[in-house]
Amino acid sequence: MGRNKFFRIAETHFNQLCAKAGLSCNQSNEDERGWDFFVQAEPEASPHVPLDLQRKGNAFFVQVKSTKKLSRVRLKLATALEMAKEPLPFFIILYELNSENEPVSVRFLHFWHDEIEITLREARSATGKKDRDIYITL
Repeated sequence: MGRNKFFRIAETHFNQLCAKAGLSCNQSNEDERGWDFFVQAEPEASPHVPLDLQRKGNAFFVQVKSTKKLSRVRLKLATALEMAKEPLPFFIILYELNSENEPVSVRFLHFWHDEIEITLREARSATGKKDRDIYITL
């Protein structure tokens, strides 16, 4: 099985999970900014609040990764910087697939305080280097 099909299994599964949860799940056509999906939830109706003052639904970005054995997440520094600078929440979903390429476990990583700190520290120490050649592990 080709590498792209291996990754598509996890992405398809994630898309199905979003559909089952009633989330709007929009896949990236150009995977150049670190996200595979932009996910939106329907806003909660507030009948006693004027429409213009009602809150919008939650939204977040997701990068889906798949592996044969769960381990730590390895990212390009440039991708991690995109995640760190994004004002919306960012999640990394890591799928472990068995020998039949079926998901056997899923790990959700909220790219938040610790991950942002690691990314910014690595970026500062990599100043002057070509960041496309640098990877970090979370």
